[in-house]
Amino acid sequence: MKGIEIKDLKVLKDHRGWFVELFRKEFGIEKMAQVNLTVANPGMAKGNHYHLYKTEWYCVIKGRMKLVLKDMDSGKVSELTLGDDNLRIVKIPPRVIHGFKNTGEGDMYLLYCTDTPFDPQDPDTSTGVVLE
Repeated sequence: MKGIEIKDLKVLKDHRGWFVELFRKEFGIEKMAQVNLTVANPGMAKGNHYHLYKTEWYCVIKGRMKLVLKDMDSGKVSELTLGDDNLRIVKIPPRVIHGFKNTGEGDMYLLYCTDTPFDPQDPDTSTGVVLE
């Protein structure tokens, strides 16, 4: 799908735990204006919206989710599975409707960044349902 980019992340593990680099310029993140964390309870869907000028980068840091993406121009739909067992960054450009659902048994933690800070006067968020 046009504009969607997926970057598999290299996780460094040892007896102390693990480390991963998340949001880097080399991942196509030229400007990072805001970092957010959202938690979805098991079986719950969130998102179901799109932006006209904002780009987001998603990474599930705990749990598992199904991500559904729909290109508003072409109508193409893609589904991805993201989870803490296979860390990836997904770039979601403007004009792509996106929704996600926690498919795990525990809470799912989604860390994401945007290239434009949230502005309550101009939220750049419109409803578009791709996942119930």
